[in-house]
Amino acid sequence: MKELSKEKIEAAVATLQSVADARKLSQSQLEDLSKVNQSTISKIFSRAIDPSYDNLKNPYQALG
Repeated sequence: MKELSKEKIEAAVATLQSVADARKLSQSQLEDLSKVNQSTISKIFSRAIDPSYDNLKNPYQALG
């Protein structure tokens, strides 16, 4: 499993959230596309948790 620094995680989350917002995707829609639970996406976006590599990779891949 890959380890990401706090700075890289923050940048990745901010970018992911910006892209999802720009595409007007709800967290539920992002869940459907990425197969990451909506509750996990919510915790990631609110910075309540540091996401695993896969919990960042899957939404990124889903958004292209």
